[in-house]
Amino acid sequence: MQDETLLYGLLTQRCWDGIASDFECQKALIAKLLGYLLILGSLTVKAPQISKIMVAKSVDGLAPSSIYSDLIIYIVNAVYHIVSGSPFSAYGEIMTILVQNIVIVLLLWYYMKNRPSALGIVGLMAVFLGTTVGCATLKMEHLMLLPYSNLPLIVVAKVPQIMINHDNGHTGQLASVTTMLNFVGATIRILTTIQEVGWDLGLLWMHGLSSFLNGVLALQVVLYWNPHREVGGGASKKEEGMIMPRS
Repeated sequence: MQDETLLYGLLTQRCWDGIASDFECQKALIAKLLGYLLILGSLTVKAPQISKIMVAKSVDGLAPSSIYSDLIIYIVNAVYHIVSGSPFSAYGEIMTILVQNIVIVLLLWYYMKNRPSALGIVGLMAVFLGTTVGCATLKMEHLMLLPYSNLPLIVVAKVPQIMINHDNGHTGQLASVTTMLNFVGATIRILTTIQEVGWDLGLLWMHGLSSFLNGVLALQVVLYWNPHREVGGGASKKEEGMIMPRS
């Protein structure tokens, strides 16, 4: 089902005519609506994280490797969908979150205590640009490997942050709302991918792993929740003998 054949960006004329009795058309409509809902929600999904960094003027508790890997994941994902010709409702949120991830990287460079040198920043930008160009110029027979290449990147993006949260006993400047939205969004994308794109195993593995690891981060936000604890202040987790930090 291609977007150019859709009425109102949702369904074909045949499906609109038989929507009341055609279960497949009903599923397609639900998937489209969920996809557009994800895109709408994604416009500000990283806003709580960006706001938290700017208010605190700090990136303490955030793992740079996680932020860089997250940006690359969205670059690879965006290029894959665009080159593959996926319907926009199946990946639109990737584009908006990609822009927000770029903002977070810039804030990281501005607020981190040990900032990369100018040469280091140029090197990182070259990696991001090289990833974009490299993915976009892949031959079609190799394109299907892109979602699989994201699997280790997802691990690198999420596991260091999970470990930092565990070691610190708090989630630092990690925004709870953004974390929860990431978990919900990745989980919904599993369902919409099946309906919109089909059984693309690479995409399903990618969204499944992302959902699981974002779920772990969301659980940490709940377990370590304490709005009165100042990050970096007070007794350590070991001194307290308990985990009661601020998210």
